[in-house]
Amino acid sequence: MGNFSIKVSLLEPGYFKTNFNQAMLQPTVTHSDYDTVRDVIRSSVQGAIAQGDNPDKVAQAIARIASSSSPRLRYRVGNESRWLPCLRAILPDKLFRFGARKRLNLP
Repeated sequence: MGNFSIKVSLLEPGYFKTNFNQAMLQPTVTHSDYDTVRDVIRSSVQGAIAQGDNPDKVAQAIARIASSSSPRLRYRVGNESRWLPCLRAILPDKLFRFGARKRLNLP
């Protein structure tokens, strides 16, 4: 993108109080074997969004990035988006997966 003087930044948000989850596409084909897991994850994500940060933080970050003369490639906004990569980097894989399953209320 540099040849075209286009700067690209990634904004990686955590959970925010929005209605984005209402607009998510539903699968056209489902398998009943996964119904319980799908419902548990959907419920967990809806709960996390309901308890999420104020979405104004994302809007402020976008404005700050867009007005920057030298934006970074990656920005993380929100609590989980900040600490989750740190945990992933320092925890053994098995322990990280255990925590992720617990966060999503999976067995």
